[in-house]
Amino acid sequence: MTNTPHLATQVRSILKYSLMRYFFLFIALLHSILFFAQKRYFAQNLIVGTSVTYIWNNSNFDNAIIHNSTTFHINTAVRLSKKLYWGFDGQFIRAGGTIVPYENYKMLGTVLQYDVFEAKDEGRWLIEVGYFRGDYCTCNKGNPEWPFRKAGLNYLDIGIGGELRIIDDLYLDMGFNNYTIFNKILEKYNWTQYILGLNYKF
Repeated sequence: MTNTPHLATQVRSILKYSLMRYFFLFIALLHSILFFAQKRYFAQNLIVGTSVTYIWNNSNFDNAIIHNSTTFHINTAVRLSKKLYWGFDGQFIRAGGTIVPYENYKMLGTVLQYDVFEAKDEGRWLIEVGYFRGDYCTCNKGNPEWPFRKAGLNYLDIGIGGELRIIDDLYLDMGFNNYTIFNKILEKYNWTQYILGLNYKF
């Protein structure tokens, strides 16, 4: 007799990771196409950057109830073509408050950036899309303002940003990124994070 619950578990496990595999397959294919199509741009620039973001929240019901988060963010990106960059991001979050104890969370992912406007060495404005995996659950658990830990979350990242040259190869990095959890979780909600940091371009 077929073990139906066991089969269903296997099917869910396969579906859980299929989207991630297709995403990386798409990136690998895009990388190969652009490499042969625009060799003169590929790996012309490498960007390494970091930022620290602090977000303070008060409860909608009681101003004495607070929740805040500090995010240490590292990012890398390599040029694929005249307009495209591909890179990896890591976010390490320390969050908590008067109700939820402080804990450490993380989100790791890959991003694709498209330059909307570039002013030679002075800077650029861009849009970004990415895939992240982590354990920072912006979900309703008594109060929607208080995220909590849940392993195995998948996030869609959509962002806008810019770089402005400060001196030589050092740039001011700024932007906004919105993250949406696409796991099936009741009362989940997306969240937006501002970016203000430094990038170094090699």
